[in-house]
Amino acid sequence: MDYAPFLVCVVPLSKNIDPNTSVTLLSQCDEEAVVNGIPRFKQRYSFIALNTDSDFTVLDTLKVSDTVLFLISAATGIEDSEQLIDEWGNRILMSSMAQGLPTPIVAVTDLESIGPKKRNEFKQHIQKLVQKWLPEEKLMVLDKNVDGLNILRRIGNQKRKSVLYRDRRPHLLGENVEYLPDAQGTLGTLKITGYLRGTELSVDQLVHIPGLGDFQMLQIDALADPNRIDKNKNSSAMDSDQQSTSTVRVIARCDPAKQESLDSENVPDPMDAEQTKKVKRVPKGWSDYQAAWIPDDDAEFQLDESSSDEEGSENEYMDAMSEEKI
Repeated sequence: MDYAPFLVCVVPLSKNIDPNTSVTLLSQCDEEAVVNGIPRFKQRYSFIALNTDSDFTVLDTLKVSDTVLFLISAATGIEDSEQLIDEWGNRILMSSMAQGLPTPIVAVTDLESIGPKKRNEFKQHIQKLVQKWLPEEKLMVLDKNVDGLNILRRIGNQKRKSVLYRDRRPHLLGENVEYLPDAQGTLGTLKITGYLRGTELSVDQLVHIPGLGDFQMLQIDALADPNRIDKNKNSSAMDSDQQSTSTVRVIARCDPAKQESLDSENVPDPMDAEQTKKVKRVPKGWSDYQAAWIPDDDAEFQLDESSSDEEGSENEYMDAMSEEKI
């Protein structure tokens, strides 16, 4: 399979929700699931369970995600319905929508904690809260294995929402990060392994690592896919790990002559002050603001003497006319 797994970011809309519980249910809803592959759908999924410690971590993860799964716990709203989507959840919704929201899915958990008679009414109340932020989204339930299969089916079959800044750039979520220091120990090489998404990645361009900055690449390697759906089920995990680490193919190495520089500022030219500046004529009475609209930004302003003489002659003509009338 040449395509990357569906990258799903699981975001709770309340600090009282543990997203790992829902991720566990999704990974175990199919007995034939292999790591993050579902043979029943012939599709692969990768889930990221985010905590509520850092808003920026959530927003950075949403930048590279294909789908975001928002979780609402019915148990948190039994005593106070405002806790269904608390202050943190409202802030994340507002920030993510301003940044550019990937394809959303909203699921309610712990719905069985509500009495059977009030369950449908409570679900409709949650649906109204969701419609304030996502008017077109239909609320889903995530309590049983069959609910997990329904959500997986929707993730794999629904139309993807396009996010321009994500789709126009290559991006990668690091699933394995390894730092190899050099002999001196002052510098080193950072190896980041993951599925490349978006557009093509050139080895000569810079890459940005959130929180660290921009870096040049040394080379790009292609590894055997460790999560193939059609792999032999009888093979052990150790055999698959050995195969994935031993099969490494170098795709591209950097060319120092074509590699993009890390210099982000223009170095001033010490001889710039010695260059002859252009001179352009400016009509008399023009302000600096008006003169700025004239082309040639580096030119020095000079008053137009001819226009001054013409203006003086016009004043003399007007004075003569006024004397004749008197």
